[in-house]
Amino acid sequence: MSIDSTKDFVGIGTNAPNAKLSVKNSQLGSVAFQITAAEGQTADLLEIRDASEKSIFAIDSSGHIGIGTSSSKENALAVSGTSTFSGLVNFNSDVHFGSAKIG
Repeated sequence: MSIDSTKDFVGIGTNAPNAKLSVKNSQLGSVAFQITAAEGQTADLLEIRDASEKSIFAIDSSGHIGIGTSSSKENALAVSGTSTFSGLVNFNSDVHFGSAKIG
């Protein structure tokens, strides 16, 4: 672990951190970063917020992901805002657009 006190940067696995927290994995086949929930945890495992403290990305304790929203509790993936997809998108179930159902 290294600390650059001139920038308040911390490095794990690197002597040259380039962000507030830099993690570098040098072991092939091993996980670089892991978060393990406490038993019975109900709070989010990870939350990223913008400068105004608005949640812009969250992973809850069930593994549900929220992008642009912190309310992903009912769905594996919840996205708020305009989204762009490039390439093939597969739907293996019904698709709902508002109250309209396709499939």
